[in-house]
Amino acid sequence: MSSNMKCDAFDAVVVVDFNVDAGHTLIHMVGEINESLHDILCFRALPEGKPTSQGGDFSFVFSVSEFFCYATFRQRADSTRKRGFLQQSFVLISKHWHSSTLMGISNALALEYFCSNFEEMKKTYIPLLCTIKSSQLCFGRCSTLCSTKTTTTVESLSSSSSSSS
Repeated sequence: MSSNMKCDAFDAVVVVDFNVDAGHTLIHMVGEINESLHDILCFRALPEGKPTSQGGDFSFVFSVSEFFCYATFRQRADSTRKRGFLQQSFVLISKHWHSSTLMGISNALALEYFCSNFEEMKKTYIPLLCTIKSSQLCFGRCSTLCSTKTTTTVESLSSSSSSSS
């Protein structure tokens, strides 16, 4: 998503790399988020309590300021890394709370990223994702709950994150 391309359903897509030497680094970004949120986002994109012996993908949702972040964390063996693992999180960032829908989209995009590369995924899938309107994310039984769900969830996520800090 170039800076002139606007998406209604999400604000940004980022990839965070976790490296023992360089620290948490935002290595790819499409879209725009406030620069002051970069460090917080990088820190929160590493799942808490993820056993280092467990490989594969791990999906989770967290909040940063007014954003909901739908993350897929991947850890795989990499002998070139100091810890012996490549650890990255693919994160879809949105102001909208539609956890199952956006988590599914994030997981699909993460799989594309991890199996190919960011530029290919960005060129192929981001323009398609930008055609989705936020009103299309919530359907069926949950459509009547969408307007109240966001406020309740932001408050509960904020209180749980401050109590765990």
